[in-house]
Amino acid sequence: MCYIYGMRPSLLDRYILRSHVAPYVFGVAVITFIFVMDFIFRSLDMFIGKGVDILVVLEFFVLSLGHMYALIIPMAVMPATLMAFGQLAAENEVTAMKASGVSLYRMIAPVLFASVLLGGFLVYYNNAILPESNHRLMNLMIAIGKMRPTLEIKENLFSDGIEGYTIYVREKDDRTGEIRDVLITEK
Repeated sequence: MCYIYGMRPSLLDRYILRSHVAPYVFGVAVITFIFVMDFIFRSLDMFIGKGVDILVVLEFFVLSLGHMYALIIPMAVMPATLMAFGQLAAENEVTAMKASGVSLYRMIAPVLFASVLLGGFLVYYNNAILPESNHRLMNLMIAIGKMRPTLEIKENLFSDGIEGYTIYVREKDDRTGEIRDVLITEK
C-alpha cells in the first residue's frame, strides 16, 4: 500500500484506491474488447484464406495481446481516474474531505503512488516481456505468410506483393494454387 508522510496507509488512502479498482477493471475490459474486435477484423481474412490451424490462431491472438496490453493498461488509467473522482464528487465525498481539512494533494497522493507502481511495472513489461512476445509474433506472422503465398495474388489485378516487382496473373486456381498467364515486370 502507499506510505504517505512516513505513516501507514490511512483509511482514506485505502478508500480512494478501492474506488479506483472497479472503474479501472471496467476500463481495461472495454478497451480490450475494442482492441480484440479490431484484431479480429484485421486478421480474419489472413487466417481463413490460408487455412491456418485453430491452435496457431490462438497462439497468434495470445502473442498479439502483448502489444495490446502495453497500450491498454495506461489507457485505462484515465477513465478510471475520471470515473472514481467523478463518483466521489457526485456523492459529495470530495466536499466532505475538503471540509474536514483534507487537501486536494492529499486526496490524489494514493492514486499518484499507485500510478508510480503501475508505471514501474510497465517499464519492466515493455523492456523484458514485450520484446520477446513481439519477436515470437513476428516469426509466427512470417510462417503464416509463407503458408500459401498465391493467396496474396489476385486474378486480373496488378500486385505489388514483392518489393521492386509488379505481378499480373490472368488465371488462378485457389484450390490448387496454380497460376497461369503470368506477367512480371521490374519497377
